[in-house]
Amino acid sequence: MEENQILFDQLRVLLIEDSDNDALIIAKMLEREANKFKVVRAQTRAEMELALSAHVFDVILCDHDMPEFSSRGALEVRDERGHDLPFIIVTGAIGGEEVAIELMRSGVADFVPKHKMTRLLPAIKREIREARIRQAKRDADDALRRKNAELEATVETLVRTQDELVRSGRLKGLGRMAAGITHELNNALCRISGLVEQLEECGGSGTTDEFGLIREAVNDAISTVRSLSYFSDVHPRDTKGAPVNINETIAESVDLFTAQMEAARSSREPRVVISTNLRENPPVTGDDSQFRDAITSLILRATESMPGGGELRINSYRITRAVVVEIEDTGIGMPEEVLRNCLEPYFSTDRELSGGGGLAWVNALIERYGGVMRVESREGVGTKVTLRLSIHDIDTALPYPEIENMPDSKSLRIMVVDDEKLITQSLAACLEGDNHFVKTASNGFDALEMLRNEPFDLMISDRAMRELNGEELARKVRKRGDGIKFILATGSGDSLIASCSALEGVDVILPKPITRDTLRKAIRESGVYLTA
Repeated sequence: MEENQILFDQLRVLLIEDSDNDALIIAKMLEREANKFKVVRAQTRAEMELALSAHVFDVILCDHDMPEFSSRGALEVRDERGHDLPFIIVTGAIGGEEVAIELMRSGVADFVPKHKMTRLLPAIKREIREARIRQAKRDADDALRRKNAELEATVETLVRTQDELVRSGRLKGLGRMAAGITHELNNALCRISGLVEQLEECGGSGTTDEFGLIREAVNDAISTVRSLSYFSDVHPRDTKGAPVNINETIAESVDLFTAQMEAARSSREPRVVISTNLRENPPVTGDDSQFRDAITSLILRATESMPGGGELRINSYRITRAVVVEIEDTGIGMPEEVLRNCLEPYFSTDRELSGGGGLAWVNALIERYGGVMRVESREGVGTKVTLRLSIHDIDTALPYPEIENMPDSKSLRIMVVDDEKLITQSLAACLEGDNHFVKTASNGFDALEMLRNEPFDLMISDRAMRELNGEELARKVRKRGDGIKFILATGSGDSLIASCSALEGVDVILPKPITRDTLRKAIRESGVYLTA
């Protein structure tokens, strides 16, 4: 080492040594290697305890066997104080290999013979560095625990304020909160469900009753998540209901409304022309009389927005998993503030919203049966209301009827994409258990790179990923033109499935938490088994 090279910025040493000469040699050696240097010497237990109380040290250097003290006693003092100080024994003799092993197990970091003092400085440097790494990890763990405690307190606060938010009518704010909590809970439940299924497949040590209790708890949590995602206990969604021929319901509403209007309208009043384009659709889930009231209410509202006459267009058509109904008028439209709040039941500036036939009531009815309502409007141009209604029996109304009889034992090449490692592992285990060839990627960019190197039949991707989200990945995969089927997994599955905007490149929405049965069903629905 060059004379002008300093090993330490500062060095604080507790030296336990009974030999004045050896203590002087060690102190002189260390003093040359630090900008700031402090050594405190102790020869007894009492002196060591006093030194640890009065000073902060980087390392303890200790002789092994002294008349009034020993290295074992010094280790006990260090451990009693709860210090994680590197403990290096500097001695002339240790007493054999067995003694050295015992001391190492007790917490000694290293041994330096007094006749090989050149080893001392490298040993000190190494042990101080490792001690600082351990301290940094403890600090990080403490910070993480504090953040978790803050998060728990925040969640408790959100739960306490939920009732107040509902009572005050701020359902939009509650909805945003529910969406965030739902996403996090669904990710957690997905992990739990995947681990339970893996444990069952691997013949875990738990009993059948224990597995049943775990699954029951998971199902209860799933039910809680779904209730939270609806965020309105006044009109909860209900997947029960009867099949409704929505085209017949629309036609009956139009005929009834037209007859009543013609009977009440004078010849001088402006005329509203109603046109319909109702394509062939499968039955939707709901209640025929309630849907008729809702359609009639929307028609009435549209005509009232056209006091000078105009045109009302009603269309219906089917997309992959739903039937869409569009009711569009050429009326006066809505101001921006009214449009933003028109579906909130407590919006006070629009009188009709508090009544039984307003937009908020229609929205609650559509949501009750798993549908979604969207309103678009421009002042002076008109308003368009879009209803997306759930197909009553989606399993028998798939775009590929033969899927129900299609065996799902065909081995597929599948890529699973998720930035949660545990989720990719659990999904891969399920798929490999069904004899599929599976590869995983932690982000969308890695997935696209893998597609350049080898072919796949199907991609299963999370929606909410940090670098390239699932929707963007689906669009990029579809643009490649490889014919790869795409399943999008999401914690917002119910609302996304019923969204009024189609997702480009997505064949199936897979709601979280994911089970083996829902995964198999999604693969069948994607149509991947029908490809050559």
